[in-house]
Amino acid sequence: MLLALLLQPALASEQVVPYRTNEPIHVDGVLDEPAWQQAPVIKGFSRYSPDTGTPDPLPKARIIYDDQAIYVAFEVRANGKAPLKKDLVSRDKTNMQDFVGVMLDTFGDGQRAYAFRVTPAGVQADGIYVEGDHIWMHGLSYDTVFESAGQSTDEDYVVELAIPFRSLSYRNLPAQSWGLVLTHFTPKPWGINAWPPLTRDVSGALQQAATLGPIHPPAPKLNLELQPTLVGGASFESGGEPSSQTLDPGLSARLGLTSALTASLAVNPDFSQIEADPDKVTANVKYPLFYEEKRPFFLEGADLFETPIQALYSRSIADPSVGYKLTGRGGGWAFGGMGALDEAPGPSTISMDYATGEELPGWDEDTVDSRRALIHVARLRRELAGGSSVGVLATDKELIGEDSTLANRVGAVDAAAQIGEQVRVYAQGLYSQTDLEDGQSLEGPAWSLQVNRSAQKMKVELSHFGVSSGFRAENGYLQNVGRTGGDLKVNLHLSDVGPMRYLGPGARTQATFDMSGNLVSAYAGPSLEGMPGDATYFQTGGGYQREVYQGREFDLWKFRGHASVRPISDTLFALGWRIGPQPHYDAENLEDLYRGFSWRGDLGVNQNLLDRLDLEYRIITERFSRDPTSATIYNT
Repeated sequence: MLLALLLQPALASEQVVPYRTNEPIHVDGVLDEPAWQQAPVIKGFSRYSPDTGTPDPLPKARIIYDDQAIYVAFEVRANGKAPLKKDLVSRDKTNMQDFVGVMLDTFGDGQRAYAFRVTPAGVQADGIYVEGDHIWMHGLSYDTVFESAGQSTDEDYVVELAIPFRSLSYRNLPAQSWGLVLTHFTPKPWGINAWPPLTRDVSGALQQAATLGPIHPPAPKLNLELQPTLVGGASFESGGEPSSQTLDPGLSARLGLTSALTASLAVNPDFSQIEADPDKVTANVKYPLFYEEKRPFFLEGADLFETPIQALYSRSIADPSVGYKLTGRGGGWAFGGMGALDEAPGPSTISMDYATGEELPGWDEDTVDSRRALIHVARLRRELAGGSSVGVLATDKELIGEDSTLANRVGAVDAAAQIGEQVRVYAQGLYSQTDLEDGQSLEGPAWSLQVNRSAQKMKVELSHFGVSSGFRAENGYLQNVGRTGGDLKVNLHLSDVGPMRYLGPGARTQATFDMSGNLVSAYAGPSLEGMPGDATYFQTGGGYQREVYQGREFDLWKFRGHASVRPISDTLFALGWRIGPQPHYDAENLEDLYRGFSWRGDLGVNQNLLDRLDLEYRIITERFSRDPTSATIYNT
């Protein structure tokens, strides 16, 4: 019975058979080619969030394809309630613009999908949707090549997309079926529409995807992309004479061996032109800062290596002189391999037991100094129907020095199971072994279990984890070792409550213990989010927190939130806040360790001028002091 539940097929109540054409298609936002009139019209979009029902306006779509690309056209008639948002914004900055979207699950297994978005002005956004993400707020770091164009008036707009088959991975079959979800977003009134109609009574969007097919994509062929770089620099003396000169060439290459197998190679790559990281406050922080990956080499197939306990954090590879990656899918299997030679490896992210203040054995600054790191990662996952899967992961990091080589090795197994329509379970078990400089070694297990239940009016998330004192993941990201604990979150989703268009009360409780059963931290408190109208949103929450830091117990509370309002179509105001006591984490000794007071304010204004100029003003301030009325210790 359980096996039947795990192997149940993805839901596919709708089907679209795309029209195949041999005519040239011009992507201009004008559907004047005869093939568009032969394509079936997709109707019946339904409101998905924040409420449910028939959307206004009601979009429709058509899909055709040829030997080069698959083409999708949307026709959306404006509702007249608010001016159409058709500004010329930056690529991927489309979250508060009108847009239409296409999600393609090219392997039809309910695991992941390519996601493409286009605004009425033709601005593109693309990324990878992984089952469990929000269909509106999923990651957009992944970029590929596709064409788009939009034509709009005050009453309606047409968007046309051309997605080349060479930009997609898919099975090597002459005829196949893909999962398909179409989306339409309006910022005022705020709403997400979807086809086929999606419901929160089913866990995940891809489990409800329509079937696109049969479709006959072209036979696989080699696809080579090269990205050469050349970085130079020079220093000059005060008299104008050059004191040093550098010339640093590099090359990144991506080779599509088949439609489902991709190899990447990087030799002395230069990542200096990748999008800059957001500014983060580095004063009085407890854990190492986490940064999102934005480098194309590491983004290829990145979702395959993601697991609940993050055994691979690619940003830990700081300065690779050479790297390789191989990712592929086929026959119900997904696999990947990656390696790199890092010229500037960092120390262990875990160096101290925060509760006791004791130093933990590991790789410190002296250990990694003057060493290079050789890194290898291997991943294999069996993908089952209905979004379930079973996988294994192995990582190895070796610090290479003149006197010795130290290694950290991690082996892991994981599984995701879709049980019925509403329950999704994730489980992971890991074991590591780490060499230390004194000839000793560390070893130990870690584990994670998550159970999520989704329903139309309520979502419940329950998790448990454990990380033994000897566990290390030097290729990954850890905040604590020697800990076990759990987390419970409950959120309601209520529509049309009095004057509120949407209201979402919730609560969370969390507790963490050391391996002897002593409480290290705990939190309990309510939360609330809602939409008082079509253009106003707020989210807030707070609660009580108990924390043990360097042997001292702290009773804390926190209050934080976010609110935004769009008084007119072209202007958005946003305010974020965080207030409450906080330990002085930067204390150099126990005498300086005390409970201080921290607050953060974030005020932003976004304006679109003349449909071609996007201005953003942002003021962020963060303050830490002994108490709310005393002198500031940190102010950023």
